Amino acid sequence: MKAKPIFNFILLSMLALAYTSCNDEIDNTLRFADTASIVDNTIDVCYPNSDPEGRAGAITIIGGDGDYSVYCDNPSVLEVDKKFPNAFVLHPKGWGNATVIVIDGTKKSILLNVRVKQQEQKIVVNGLGVKIIEPDNQPLSDEVKEAIRLKALEFIPVKKVGGGYHLVWDDKTNYKEGTLIVYPEEYGKEEGQQTGTFSFNPFEQGDDLDTYQFKYTFKAEEVEHIFFMDEDRSPLSRTSVMTPIPWLEDISEHFQKDYPGIKVYTQQIW
Repeated sequence: MKAKPIFNFILLSMLALAYTSCNDEIDNTLRFADTASIVDNTIDVCYPNSDPEGRAGAITIIGGDGDYSVYCDNPSVLEVDKKFPNAFVLHPKGWGNATVIVIDGTKKSILLNVRVKQQEQKIVVNGLGVKIIEPDNQPLSDEVKEAIRLKALEFIPVKKVGGGYHLVWDDKTNYKEGTLIVYPEEYGKEEGQQTGTFSFNPFEQGDDLDTYQFKYTFKAEEVEHIFFMDEDRSPLSRTSVMTPIPWLEDISEHFQKDYPGIKVYTQQIW
């Protein structure tokens, strides 16, 4: 009668051991750590980028025997730096495709397909408006403020909601500027589009975070615009719903003759 409980205990122990062994085999498979950036062992990175050392992210290796070697088949497009025992850093060098091969000490291998794409940014404007700060001791009537608002809107390159900008980093050696396409009425519509240049001032080592202000400088049709982020993010109107990325341009100088001391900003929401 006592043999049956002992037999059951041995059977359960064997099953537990087998289950643990199976899990160990699964967990030890050579692979890359789960990340949203890698899909079907393929990752997209952009070039150029703002990292001072040109890094486009690190990839962690798990499984295998831990003795990893890392190679790249196209160093003119991508270089890899095995900076850590179980991870390597991607350094894009040009546009195109490359394959990273990881081999462990048992000669098991895994591939990572890397597509190095041209850095670009697509911006669709969802709201247009004007911010007016009246001069001290000189309140303006609603009629005057409406006239100022209409005149101010004329300074915005995008004329309608749904228009926008396409920024292309087409110089491999310079991540601070590139080619600009302005779509005044409808993003992607070639009719009426304007071509120019853009530049921006990235936060760099040594900059004072308290005084730093991110700015975009756009130049198209020989007209220069300097946009900066709206710090207080006040709405265009009491009923408007704004996305959290408003651009402002200070155009106060165009109104000083008639309204000394006035501050006028155009707003673009995207």
